[in-house]
Amino acid sequence: MYAKVNRTRIFFDIDGAGVVFEGLKDVERPTLLLLPGGPGASHMHYKRPDAGFERLTSRFQTVYIDWRGAARSDPVPPEQITLENTAEDVEAIREMLGIERWTVLGASGGGIWAIAYAGKYPERVSHLMIVHSIGTCEAFAETAETMARRAGVTDEHAIAIYRGFTGGELTTPVSEWADTLRNTILTVQNAIYNDPVKHPELVERRTKVWNEMADDALRKELDVSRWYLRDFVANYHVKKYADAITMPTFITTGENDPVAPPSQSEEIQRAIPGSELYVHSGYHMPVGAEEQGPFFDKILDFLERNGAFASR
Repeated sequence: MYAKVNRTRIFFDIDGAGVVFEGLKDVERPTLLLLPGGPGASHMHYKRPDAGFERLTSRFQTVYIDWRGAARSDPVPPEQITLENTAEDVEAIREMLGIERWTVLGASGGGIWAIAYAGKYPERVSHLMIVHSIGTCEAFAETAETMARRAGVTDEHAIAIYRGFTGGELTTPVSEWADTLRNTILTVQNAIYNDPVKHPELVERRTKVWNEMADDALRKELDVSRWYLRDFVANYHVKKYADAITMPTFITTGENDPVAPPSQSEEIQRAIPGSELYVHSGYHMPVGAEEQGPFFDKILDFLERNGAFASR
């Protein structure tokens, strides 16, 4: 489905009914908003059966939104690709759907999006969950170079492109560097985003997805992502939004996450008064029952304790 808001069309999807029967009584279900990572990635990650999010979505009416300019949303000019605009998009869709308040979860780059939205519209967010995200992008280029070298990338030109991309410095046509960057991203993700020995199936699937992505789709995703990263590096810090975030807030990351290490989650926790932090075993997003079980148990416990499922 598309929402025509703020000079563009944003793709969104809804899973589940807003009113259901419990016995003979009809009750309203709470609404969960899921904001994907990237920045610029599709919301479809949440829908993969092996991602485990069914444990959350089965308790809510769930709304998914793609980033402006990315995935199934319509293309927009680079100057419109900003974090502030994405927050306005979310609010416009909320208003269009007539949702008074919703629980918001953002993962990876989506955590930045969720923080910005909750900071701008705190009265519209009942509960906030920041999953595998960061408090600032100021050193993201250095982090990317460290990850590339740790993953075994030795081509200095490829490292420079990766560093420029994550640092918001790439302004040349995407066609000039997309293939090189795809190879670097694939190498890094396969080597250090999860344990490749423990989860060879992830390496196989990720390799297939990246290598089979059509050139147009690849260039669209990378082009949009570089403009978001440029904006994030210049303008994002959790402290900019933290004072307004007073709703119950849960922060989590993996103990071995190379993208959003525990130190970044600790920075978010220090900035947001009263927030909770949970560091789980694993890397960038939990994989398999052994990691996903405790991960979703903690999230559901947070939601239960803070009244997310209270009768309406």
